[in-house]
Amino acid sequence: MPMPALAPARILPRAAAALLCLAVSWIHVQDQGGFPGDKTPHYVANGYYLLEATGILCAVLLLVGSRLRVNHIEWLLAAGVALGPCSASSSPAAPGCPITATTRATGRSPSP
Repeated sequence: MPMPALAPARILPRAAAALLCLAVSWIHVQDQGGFPGDKTPHYVANGYYLLEATGILCAVLLLVGSRLRVNHIEWLLAAGVALGPCSASSSPAAPGCPITATTRATGRSPSP
């Protein structure tokens, strides 16, 4: 039985979200210095690997999931791919983030 054709209204958002997931993965590969990378501490490197793999998996699910009748899982995964880096970078305990009381009060990093 042939697969039904998808309407462009369903394809375009899925393709855009898939490209954004791949972009997040690519940015993180570049940020850690390529693959396998040399990000330290090791738990940050493991988080990068997890995010990169999840972004690729999510892109694949977004592109072929509509034909497999997977409806909401890929969109929840896409939200996680987007929110993961946002929440990690806005955390004051994130490694390499110079967020201090001065930064919050003035909106600028303190001068050295």
